[in-house]
Amino acid sequence: MSKIFLNTLDISQTTIRNTLRKRQDGGMVESDKRGKHVPANKLSDEMRIAIRNHIQRFPCLESHYSRNRSKKKYLGGELNISRMYSLFKDECVEKDIREEEIPKQWVYTDIFNTEFNLSFKAPATDTCDLCDEFIIKLKEANLQERTNLQQQYDEHLSEAQKRYNLKKQDKNNSLEKSGVKVLMVDLQKCLPTPLLHNAQSFYSLKLWSFNYTIYDSTKKKATCLMWDESVGGRGGNEIASSLVNYMSAMKDSESEHIIVWSDNCPSQNRNIQMILGYFYIMTIKQSIKIIDHKFLLRGHTHMEVDSIHSQIEREMKRLPSFAIMTPWDWQQLARMCGTKNKFEVVEMEIPDFKNFNNLIDNSNSPYCLNKKTKSKQNFLISKVVHMQFRLESPGTLYFKTSFTDENFEEIDFNRKGRSRIKPTITGMELKPVRENRRPISTQKYNHLQKLLKWIPSRFHHFYNTLPHENSQNNDDDV
Repeated sequence: MSKIFLNTLDISQTTIRNTLRKRQDGGMVESDKRGKHVPANKLSDEMRIAIRNHIQRFPCLESHYSRNRSKKKYLGGELNISRMYSLFKDECVEKDIREEEIPKQWVYTDIFNTEFNLSFKAPATDTCDLCDEFIIKLKEANLQERTNLQQQYDEHLSEAQKRYNLKKQDKNNSLEKSGVKVLMVDLQKCLPTPLLHNAQSFYSLKLWSFNYTIYDSTKKKATCLMWDESVGGRGGNEIASSLVNYMSAMKDSESEHIIVWSDNCPSQNRNIQMILGYFYIMTIKQSIKIIDHKFLLRGHTHMEVDSIHSQIEREMKRLPSFAIMTPWDWQQLARMCGTKNKFEVVEMEIPDFKNFNNLIDNSNSPYCLNKKTKSKQNFLISKVVHMQFRLESPGTLYFKTSFTDENFEEIDFNRKGRSRIKPTITGMELKPVRENRRPISTQKYNHLQKLLKWIPSRFHHFYNTLPHENSQNNDDDV
């Protein structure tokens, strides 16, 4: 073989001989057979399916804060990859699978990370998807694009800070003026019942307890209004009813002007039930002259009320021996925490949750569902940043879509022919949302029944009598 030929191609004589030996008719070389066999240690399809099925068995929930913007779901904070893999490995041993056939933890982790959009602990505060989007774009943008993106990002952060400053200004004003009260409101993340830590409980659906907290920044005092999902959900009627319960108990001398700050959750704060709830409050509580409801910027909604939720969670960790077996135990834990931190707990019951749709649902109702402003523009509550309700103008919503607007826009919800008739308490009587306990799904009921072996027998009656139905569409049933 020519030495010049071999040196030019930088190959050996062995390569040439092997190529000539594998040459087939027509001059083509047969295909390389290396890497075609199945590796002896390759994970079987059955085992991959077993890992997927195991991960899917863990109940997950949407983020309390960003469920309207993200499809990511969250597992319990007591879980992690190592804990999940340990449970999976224990199941494999119970099924007499040989140890060498059990996948390693890195395989389990890889499937979890690449095939599932899951995380272990829902964010304690709102996350801003727009901020995250700007940060990614700024990293990838060229110099010309970066200038424009940075300007938009700065405007977004400036708007968030502007609203924080307005909230601070409201708080300071309330300390200087009598009769002004500033409230921060928020719903705590769902609290699971029973709170168990054995392996079986990780796979089971729990009964949720809710804590709607109202923080009075003027008095520096909070109130936790609590209930479980068999009593009520977490929609507009429940949140509006909680505010009614709280405001109706306020002293007349301290409630002439109320300012409420909240996040932007549509199902809780941006809905017709909340608007009707404020109309109702202005009717039954004549001492209130003005109510303002203002919204922080989406993703930037940290408030003083969050500290109350953190205190309850810390108290739970501080008292690991405190058993959470029923929703009442969450209330007791909150009361214990409130004794030290000066906040009170109010238990919401079935009759407390009013159906505010009664105020618009028929021709005899005082209000109607109006979608046009007085200037004949479409009313979009999703664009509203400031709502105002005035005693002197019953049934009229004053609103702004920007805090820089000088004047309020108006929308009249009074039913035609009644705009000049001031609603009376008798005409505003409301029916409860439901007469009996709210049913949970049969699936959740069955899961709770399986957990009874780890629950003291004195609590069994509570779980055995939970109403349930064959429904998988309950928003809280996760």
